[in-house]
Amino acid sequence: MRTSRSALAAIPLAAFLLAPLMTAAAEPPQPVAAAETYGQVLSEYQNAERDFSAAYQNATTDAERQKLFNEKYPDRDKYAARMVAVASARPDDSASVDAAAWAVSYTFNGAAHDAALKLLSERYAANGKITEAVQRLAYSQSPAAADALRKIVETNPNPTIKGYAAFALGQNLVNHDKSAEAQKVFEDVVAKYGDVKGGRGTLAEAAKGQLHEIRDLAVGKVAPEIEGQDVEGHPLKLSDYRGKVVVLDFWGDW
Repeated sequence: MRTSRSALAAIPLAAFLLAPLMTAAAEPPQPVAAAETYGQVLSEYQNAERDFSAAYQNATTDAERQKLFNEKYPDRDKYAARMVAVASARPDDSASVDAAAWAVSYTFNGAAHDAALKLLSERYAANGKITEAVQRLAYSQSPAAADALRKIVETNPNPTIKGYAAFALGQNLVNHDKSAEAQKVFEDVVAKYGDVKGGRGTLAEAAKGQLHEIRDLAVGKVAPEIEGQDVEGHPLKLSDYRGKVVVLDFWGDW
């Protein structure tokens, strides 16, 4: 995906560092060197990320920023492949859980992501160290993510992880245009894991918000009332424009 110079300059540095880099396909896992460990791969990635951050902050032109992004931004698919290789070589090591979870958390799709999902589902679904990975799977583009989350809900003994997995499953289904199935999942979250802390409140509150979007904000539904002020400070109500074509533009600045 090409990024224009003007668009690149407008994107905060944090967006590059916090959002996993999406790619159409990832390199398959490579054989792990005998001495390579999770800690070594993680340290190498963190150093590469830190070097990119420092160089990006010192860049003075759009051309420099574009060149840095193309040449120095850490390729998370390659690091994920190495993490999977580490976990596959020593699957019973405690750190291998972390390696597989990292690969799942820092990629959205591709061969390494799918291999990490397989490890997570088949070997680590009941592990207590997969909380972050479970939450990130809400945004996985892999068809295998939903089944991995179902497996975690079924087998993990920790109610918090089960709740996070169930909520992430609902989000994943919505993101894959399966809102009808997601609705049942969110209902289960409210009933079974509602007291689990999540986001700014509980999973029950978050799931009810998701259900509201599915049931009331879908295409073809009557838009809910919106009240506020227009750009000139005059009172505004959406219902005042009933029967007219209205464009709603929601935006934010962080």
